[in-house]
Amino acid sequence: MDAGQTMDAGQTMDAGVTMDAGVTADAGARSDGGAVTDAGTPDAGRGFCSLDGGLSAGQVTTYIYGGNGACTFSSGNRLVAAVAPSLAPSQCGACLRISPADGGGSGASGPPQTPVIVTIADICPTCAQNQVDLSTEALLALTGGSFADGRWNVLLERVECPGDAGSPFVAVQSSSNPFFLSVVVEQTRRPVQSVSVRTGAQAPQPMIRQSFNAFTFSPTSALTPPLTFTITDDRGLTQTATVTAIAPGNTPFTQFPTSCP
Repeated sequence: MDAGQTMDAGQTMDAGVTMDAGVTADAGARSDGGAVTDAGTPDAGRGFCSLDGGLSAGQVTTYIYGGNGACTFSSGNRLVAAVAPSLAPSQCGACLRISPADGGGSGASGPPQTPVIVTIADICPTCAQNQVDLSTEALLALTGGSFADGRWNVLLERVECPGDAGSPFVAVQSSSNPFFLSVVVEQTRRPVQSVSVRTGAQAPQPMIRQSFNAFTFSPTSALTPPLTFTITDDRGLTQTATVTAIAPGNTPFTQFPTSCP
């Protein structure tokens, strides 16, 4: 992965995510020439749901995404990004809209041309806070080039993940058994903040989030399905999913409501 270059004057995006910015961009300003939207006010009319924090200046590089990444996702989505280690795992599953900036940068792919929405799915050990390392598929979608290469100036914006990405689901990991439970939650509109689990009439038990984005739980006695998971997103909203067997597999649940009107 490409070593990050620093840019000064940090700018906060959302949920503790800071993207350093040396190029100013009015918070909430539209990069496509449309009307200004106040920071923190989602605007469904733009074709996507913008979250609080507005725009920040950054750079993109590229790498070959192996499929799971540090967030342990399995959905097969290839439009993904790796971010600085300090942003994971809390921002795993968050989406960024990456737009052309001033055309600055260099590389064989050519400069960014078309905005693209990517899902944070991996860690870039050498990336600065304002740098996003894109999968080759994502960089090609951004630049329209035929060869993924380069370092380019862009505008970064926190957005809800698109609704057409698919239903969210709880993925039970292969390491799970009645005495150890490991799950990954995927395809939510916004990042997952916490997960708890209960069986029968017992009280919900908090699961521990690991550095690889799995939520784990070690009970004092054997777990007996069905298991009810309560998933909380970064707005504090909750949804539930019921898993009927402690075995590898995906259990869908209802998507979180949108922030947009």
